[in-house]
Amino acid sequence: MNGKIGMQAFSMLLAVLLVSVMMVSVVSAGENRTTSLVEGPEPSRYAVTPDYITDDIKIADPLDESELITLVFSESWILENNESTDPRLVKLTAEKSSLTAHQGCDAEITTFYSPSEIRDDEGIVVLRVPKKMLALFNKRPDELTIDCPADFFTFYPSIDQLYNDLQEKRS
Repeated sequence: MNGKIGMQAFSMLLAVLLVSVMMVSVVSAGENRTTSLVEGPEPSRYAVTPDYITDDIKIADPLDESELITLVFSESWILENNESTDPRLVKLTAEKSSLTAHQGCDAEITTFYSPSEIRDDEGIVVLRVPKKMLALFNKRPDELTIDCPADFFTFYPSIDQLYNDLQEKRS
């Protein structure tokens, strides 16, 4: 019988100890929270959502065609000259003297530049970027350097498809 009372006393003691530990944790957590809120929130513990005032946001005007440059590469040239080992990136270097200016199929289509010959039956890769951005890539005045994600490029099955796309965008 004493063993049964001892077991009940031990169980009761464990229950009281467990409740005490939980009460101390709850009280301590409440005190710490109140103290930290008075002193200010810790950046690592609280996420603060910025209050955006939409009146101050000004959307940039689209760039004028004169501020953009269009570079056209044959698919084979890109594959041969891509210096990047990562398939998601394209890193190209070409001599600026090798760039040839090409006029579109009519006078209204923008001139583009290419470091290689573009055949009618070959797939092409097009990069349209702001001239200022391209200037940031280039450290040497005699070289054209492009180092950007492959997502910046547009792929066309032929140069004629590019011309059709440009004419549709003008309409």
